[in-house]
Amino acid sequence: MEGAAPATLTPALAGRPSKIVLAPGDPVVAAAQTALRQGLEALRFHETAALAGEVEAIHQFRIATRRLRALVELFSGVLHGLRVRLLRRELPWVGQTAAVTRECDAIEQLMRDRSARLDSTLRESLAPIYEALSARRRTEHGNFAGMLASQRYQAILRRLGSAPVRKIPPTVTVRELAPTMLRPIARGTTSAGVKLKPDCSPQRLHRLRVRLKRLRYALEMISELAGKRTRKAAAELAELQDRLGLHNDVVVAIAWMREYAADAVAPPHALLAVGALIHSLHKRQRKLARRSLKQWKRIDRNGIIREALVEVARKSQPHTQELGPAVGAA
Repeated sequence: MEGAAPATLTPALAGRPSKIVLAPGDPVVAAAQTALRQGLEALRFHETAALAGEVEAIHQFRIATRRLRALVELFSGVLHGLRVRLLRRELPWVGQTAAVTRECDAIEQLMRDRSARLDSTLRESLAPIYEALSARRRTEHGNFAGMLASQRYQAILRRLGSAPVRKIPPTVTVRELAPTMLRPIARGTTSAGVKLKPDCSPQRLHRLRVRLKRLRYALEMISELAGKRTRKAAAELAELQDRLGLHNDVVVAIAWMREYAADAVAPPHALLAVGALIHSLHKRQRKLARRSLKQWKRIDRNGIIREALVEVARKSQPHTQELGPAVGAA
């Protein structure tokens, strides 16, 4: 399908990559290839500043990786199966390498925010902990820089820039396949939230967060087919995703501080301050978990995701058609 016409996508503003918005009338194959290239451009855009260690750039690099993963899932029935499997394996590696550096920044911010509640003497005793965290960040950022320079990463970039596709007629548009492409992503999200209980593990909440992001990004990418219900669903998912993100940051911070307290040779006052912070963060974690679970139950009970899918399917009519098991099967 190399001869397919290029898809129409939202142009970047002032040199900064814009969010990918698929034009409903574009051939789905061309849309997939162009969207992946634009996702690749977003990733490359943040490389230099992330390599320099800028906090926001590293965060945006991670977001660009997440959006690429969402693209792969959205177009998993359009891209060649081998390429989908490779990107499903490789993109998480890229994101995780950046994530460890980002975690250091999130831990420091949480520590500074929560330490404002401590006695001033305890707060001042945290200096060696900040130094240890800074040293860890330097190490992890060095690993991130090594990843960017690696042949493995360069191979991933090449694969994103020239993704082979399935044999789908050039007349098949994004509008026709949008409901089919969204359906498995929505199923994965609702499945991740099934039977969540107040005492569920942080890992289960994190799994729901990952699925929410994937569905939210997909809904944003097909926003030209969206109506009131779809926009509401994307907004609700974004809000819950942010809350679960805070929950995950707290879990990571507690784990790191426990590891530090177990292994480090630190003044007693510093360890006492760490203990006080862990206690404070545990309370924050429990509150975030309760609120996240309550919000998810409301989203699920009100059928917000289901209504969004129905709306997209309706706006895709009368052009929707079945193409067999290859499309949307992943």
